[in-house]
Amino acid sequence: AFDASPAWEDITNHVRFNRGFLFTNTEKTAERWGVNIRFIFEKGTANSQVIVNGFGGAFD
Repeated sequence: AFDASPAWEDITNHVRFNRGFLFTNTEKTAERWGVNIRFIFEKGTANSQVIVNGFGGAFD
């Protein structure tokens, strides 16, 4: 999130199968930690709007 070249991790299959994900990247070049999240919605031939009602996460 704050690094000049942040490392992206693909969690597509974890989301598809409703599984948790543990980040593997442990390095940072910025002074602080952060997470950026990118959503890609593949609707196929559907033409109705997409509504995201919530997003959650936790850390230990």
